[in-house]
Amino acid sequence: MIWWMIKLIFRPVRLILIITLIWIAISILKNENSSTQDAEELAWCTEYKPDLSYEECSNEFGY
Repeated sequence: MIWWMIKLIFRPVRLILIITLIWIAISILKNENSSTQDAEELAWCTEYKPDLSYEECSNEFGY
C-alpha cells in the first residue's frame, strides 16, 4: 500500500522533470539559433533602416 502511494507521488514528479528538461533543451537551441541570425538582422536593419544604429534597431524591432 505504501509502495503504491510512493509510486503515485513520484510519477508526476518524474513527468515534470522530463518536461522541464525538454523545455531547457528547446530554450538552449533557440538561443543558439538566435545568435546565428544576428548577421541577417543587421543586414535587414542597414538595408531598411539605415539611419538607426544596430542597438536602436534591435530595441525597436525586438531582435
